[in-house]
Amino acid sequence: MDSIKQPNFIIFGKNSIDEFNFPTSCLVITSKGAKARGWLDRFKLKNYYIFDRVEPNPSIEIIDEIISDFRDSNFSHVIGLGGGSSLDVAKFVAFKMGKKKIMVPTTFGSWSEVTRISLLNVDGKKTSFHNEKILADVAIVDPT
Repeated sequence: MDSIKQPNFIIFGKNSIDEFNFPTSCLVITSKGAKARGWLDRFKLKNYYIFDRVEPNPSIEIIDEIISDFRDSNFSHVIGLGGGSSLDVAKFVAFKMGKKKIMVPTTFGSWSEVTRISLLNVDGKKTSFHNEKILADVAIVDPT
């Protein structure tokens, strides 16, 4: 038998980011480009940490760096903002840290916001990590 697993909540529509009530304590994982384009301003976050150095085709080492940098920080959710690389990193960090996951894609086509897979480079080779616990809790798809 086949089955389809998806996030518990998929929120879709124009301005859905503006209408979503984001948690008060978050770690945002993104790229400098997504941050510079003003996406983060729409979240209206008050108390958050940010890691904005995700590059295309991220390595597994970035996961260890983020966990080390934010291990002692107080946050309940990881927000992934950006393309597939940022979302894959955010999902994997949240999975490893046991945090809830909110994914907000800024590009459309990788479908990382709705999969149970994180694609990371390990020893120079793209490696896919599959686990039900990598799946986002919330995916917000806002085409505006």
